[in-house]
Amino acid sequence: MSAGADISAALRILVVDDNVDILESLAAVLKLLGHEVMTVDHGAGAIGAVHAWHPDIALVDVGMPGMSGYDVARAIRTDGLLPQPVLIAMTGWGRDEDKRRAQMAGFDAHLIKPVEFQQLRAYLDALTDRFATADHANQEDRDGHNKQDMNEPTECVRGHQSEPPENEEYDHNRHQHDAPSAQMNAEPERRSEQGMVRFSD
Repeated sequence: MSAGADISAALRILVVDDNVDILESLAAVLKLLGHEVMTVDHGAGAIGAVHAWHPDIALVDVGMPGMSGYDVARAIRTDGLLPQPVLIAMTGWGRDEDKRRAQMAGFDAHLIKPVEFQQLRAYLDALTDRFATADHANQEDRDGHNKQDMNEPTECVRGHQSEPPENEEYDHNRHQHDAPSAQMNAEPERRSEQGMVRFSD
């Protein structure tokens, strides 16, 4: 993805870091790539931002004072009422033990600071493709459901309902169908499906 990319391919990205310089520089890069960005400089604010803004991805510094990035990830993953973004840990610690700890807390990927631009961009491009594929599949499912409903025979002719067969209980709910769910702007369902994407390090 490059600057000026189709807005439909843009991701909604939350950046959480107590270092304001890192926060602002990373946000600038993500916006240059065409993504929507929100920034938060403390862990507690990240929970509220996920609840209110429904990001596709959250880039979270794990070493914040007070509520750490690990605490943020655990809070998001254990709250069934919250949408589930892809969580990417940002940390200066890169040992295997550190990566396992991040995974156990609920992170989907682990980036070592300073974050390399090409590595971050590769992650975001891969997620954009996965989300687009999921959206296309969901749309095909909805289209197929609508087509089936339109082709199903009805017992109403010229506005008059036909009589039910004798000695047969008529099921008045038989021809009712659930309307396809409207696609939400934040697409929390999509995030739920993709929330556990795993990246190889």
